[in-house]
Amino acid sequence: MSTSSLTITEFLQKYPWSPEEKAQHPIDYLWHFDLSVRKEALWPALADTSMFNRLLGLPPMQFEEQGDKLFGRTSYGLFQMEWREVEWEWEYGRVFRNAREFSHGFAHYLRGIYLFEERGREDLRLYVYFGWLPKGWWNRWVVKISMKVLRRKYDEGIPKVVQFAKTPKEFPKLVETSNPWVIPQDKFSEIGQALQGSHLNPELVQRVLDFVKSASDDELDRIRVRPLARAWEVAERELLSVFLNATRQGLFLLTWDVICPHCRGSREDVKHLGEIPKEVYCPICEIDFDPTDLNGLEVTFHVHPVIRKVEKQLYCSAEVSGKPHIKLKTLVPAQQSDSVVTQVPPGRYRMRIKGWKKYDWLEVTNGLPSGSFVWKEVPQNHNFVTGPNPKLELINASSEDHVFVLEEYESDKDALRPVDLFNFQEFRDLFSEEAVASGMKLDIGNQTILFTDIVGSTKFYALKGDADAFAIVQKHFVTIYDLIRSNEGAVVKTIGDAVMASFTNPMQGLETAIQLQHHFSASNPAANFRLRASLHEGSCLAVQFNNNIDYFGMTVNIAAKLQGLSEAGQVVFSDTIKIHKAVEEFLAANNYNLEMLSYRPPSEAEDLKVYRMSIV
Repeated sequence: MSTSSLTITEFLQKYPWSPEEKAQHPIDYLWHFDLSVRKEALWPALADTSMFNRLLGLPPMQFEEQGDKLFGRTSYGLFQMEWREVEWEWEYGRVFRNAREFSHGFAHYLRGIYLFEERGREDLRLYVYFGWLPKGWWNRWVVKISMKVLRRKYDEGIPKVVQFAKTPKEFPKLVETSNPWVIPQDKFSEIGQALQGSHLNPELVQRVLDFVKSASDDELDRIRVRPLARAWEVAERELLSVFLNATRQGLFLLTWDVICPHCRGSREDVKHLGEIPKEVYCPICEIDFDPTDLNGLEVTFHVHPVIRKVEKQLYCSAEVSGKPHIKLKTLVPAQQSDSVVTQVPPGRYRMRIKGWKKYDWLEVTNGLPSGSFVWKEVPQNHNFVTGPNPKLELINASSEDHVFVLEEYESDKDALRPVDLFNFQEFRDLFSEEAVASGMKLDIGNQTILFTDIVGSTKFYALKGDADAFAIVQKHFVTIYDLIRSNEGAVVKTIGDAVMASFTNPMQGLETAIQLQHHFSASNPAANFRLRASLHEGSCLAVQFNNNIDYFGMTVNIAAKLQGLSEAGQVVFSDTIKIHKAVEEFLAANNYNLEMLSYRPPSEAEDLKVYRMSIV
């Protein structure tokens, strides 16, 4: 491989100025850095241009959305700079670029490009380009002096970012707390004592308290529990429990953030479930969407403003780092075309045009040859299957410019969804007043639903009398509640002496049903009666019922109906439970004898496979 680097002439052949811009005599700067780092590690670190600009010592910026446009401003020396952000474009692992059209300052226009040239597994050449259109001859000198200063900053900053990319855990924080700690000591101490005196892990409580005191405003601006738990290497539910209890004590605010399904940006922060709007418009993506659809909401936490005022500071709009699911975003002018050889990892990708809600699909799979596909400006619902690094021919035959976007179809794994709270008993206990708006149905995806019921309850009440029977039944609810909670489920509701519970995965539900049957077996002298149990998995909706969060849909209906196929000491479950690998392995390891049945759900043309097993 040649070691020669691109000249500015060669670079501008790849990324030329328009004839109108070239007539204004632009000033071009091209630097390159040879780095010993993997592209996959450096890309996300350098794509966070806000963090990088802060590291370089550049001044903070303020941004404001106005319709579908983003405007920024900052002070640079004696100059007040104001501009409109030109839409970012990028190809994952290869290049990202943006531009600014200035209304105030010493330039008309600035564009910046970062080009990654992979030369070996840990041998990377990074090109950094800046192109200016200054205002007049005097400001050409301002640009030249400024760029000399900036070059020195890059020479110092790039090695630090490489170090961060290689060892993110060991690398010291690039940013410090921007706000002095002005937390009211008495209130903070009161909250800390209440949390430390509870059932919570005291070490984790202290870590959260220290986090609120010492973390930067950027870290505290919109706290996502899931990635924080991963970074701290602690159990997610244990950390969530601390945050929920701390919210009740007034340390945090919990919000239900309305998430655009395209850019995944937060369009609204809603304080209560009942306030979720029926329809939201994202001006950036030019689409309207229903926030009650699956993955339309995310739960985040914010430090209560009484405790600490958090003011996030930006040093760049950093669009690339804010949309890691988008692997390609490029503008193709009207009546033009472009070609891209992608560098995306294996997976399923959605191919869309900005402003459209129709898609084509790309499946990248190892072991297949790389393909070449034509991607037109009007989605055709095509499904392209290919090996790594496919070539995409982007064709815009229309009379308007279009932005082509290739994005991961898989949902955001870092997002905490409403159902993660609905299936968490501690949330239901602490926030019992939360409910979705009347008449609204919130899609929560696939859930495992468990129903339990007392066998022979009428005879039991007659034998014990109403008062004694009621006390015993209430005690049985406590036992069921504890077992469900210990298996990371939640009680949705009780119906007479029956219980409806939900779980994130079928194995948790099945283990709970089996444990309940062992507890309420004939061999347990403390058990006053026997239970039957049924399980089914499928899509559910969250709705309001009696001012509580209830689950609704065919899945719930089938789970309840399956109880009619079970007797005392038995568990009945559908094939939707059995097909899971963990369930299959569990049943095989424990030699459970399964009796196969069938059940015809209402309005269905085919029977549902059902399995019954006697536990005790």
